Amino acid sequence: MSTSPIYDLGGGKDDGFVEESEPHVLVPVAIHSSPEYEEEKGSKQRTTSTFFSDEYGNLKFVNLVCRYPCAVFVTMVIICLGSAMILISLARATGNPFTEDENAYDIHDVRSIAYDSLKLAKEVVADAYDVYTDSIQESAVEAEPNAKLQEDSADVTFWIYEAKTEDGLFTKEAIPVLRATEATILDNEEYPNYCKLDYIEMNGQELSQCAKPLTAMNIFYASSWNASLADELLAELTDENVNLYNTLAACVEFKILCDVLPAEILTAENILWVNTTSEKIDSMVNQWDGNGTLNGDIDQVNLFMATMNKLQTKARHVNFFF
Repeated sequence: MSTSPIYDLGGGKDDGFVEESEPHVLVPVAIHSSPEYEEEKGSKQRTTSTFFSDEYGNLKFVNLVCRYPCAVFVTMVIICLGSAMILISLARATGNPFTEDENAYDIHDVRSIAYDSLKLAKEVVADAYDVYTDSIQESAVEAEPNAKLQEDSADVTFWIYEAKTEDGLFTKEAIPVLRATEATILDNEEYPNYCKLDYIEMNGQELSQCAKPLTAMNIFYASSWNASLADELLAELTDENVNLYNTLAACVEFKILCDVLPAEILTAENILWVNTTSEKIDSMVNQWDGNGTLNGDIDQVNLFMATMNKLQTKARHVNFFF
């Protein structure tokens, strides 16, 4: 701020004579403001008030604290005490949500067991996924240039389930839940636009349909289930016969490794039995399309799947990525 003050020199006597021994006293008479000061003063005029600041540009919250400091302090204390009381009540109802680092993992705690199960499942799925993607890439390299729409696999989704009871995963109560879960994708109206398509010839026309996913729901909801044939196969596939089947399966089904089998094993009778058993199993597997209703005998289906899992050439139908 720049001003131009005017001072009056006051003398000690009325005649206006000023003696040298008397000091001069400067008495301000008037102050004149400079143009620069008037411009700065104009810039401090009121402005439009906003949600956060007043017309002078000051924060409203700061104004509130300055006007009512005690009220603001008491309000903050009440909020802190209220938050602490809510946290204490939640901790009493559901347990302490905060855990010390040394107590973060307990091998006997159900949460640690569940975490270990999930971690192991993720590792197994990751390994299987890497193998699957590698096979997809190899297929893409070898694919024909005129491949049909959605004929080749591009990606795959893995679903992981874990039983919560000792009864296992495939129970009469749990299977419908699994079925409904998978239906969120399979029954989506947009699913045919990105599913892998299988092309078939019918009446001289080429038709396409979504390939069946690898899921146990196709077995439990098979369009047809031959219960008597299942009982027959379960009775025949004893531990001894399972070993015999696995010994001859590669030779009988794929015509390989026949020359390494001993003559007493590679008999016409054994070959006929393995071939007949394989055809019976295939006749049942061909009905596993997931288009039927839930099988009424869940225990028989579980037992049949467990028995098939012992057969090296048939386990792939029940143990996916085997």
